[in-house]
Amino acid sequence: MLIESRDEPERALEQTRANQYLRAAVDELPVRQREFLLMHVDDGLTDKQIAKQRGLTYRIVLRDLTRAYAALRRHVVAEDL
Repeated sequence: MLIESRDEPERALEQTRANQYLRAAVDELPVRQREFLLMHVDDGLTDKQIAKQRGLTYRIVLRDLTRAYAALRRHVVAEDL
């Protein structure tokens, strides 16, 4: 599907707003969940790599990542992004 050039600014604005909203939602996460999520997304680390780096079990990291993603999904659904 081709996007007409007149639609580009509107789509860019929508994307910027969505990114800002998601960033705000990430900032609302508990500290450890936020840290693990950013390590996972930004640094590309697996749950086991994060666990090893933090001296925790991978199950703790997996639990926190699962909770972080669930919270973000709830925010996305609530805002209909």
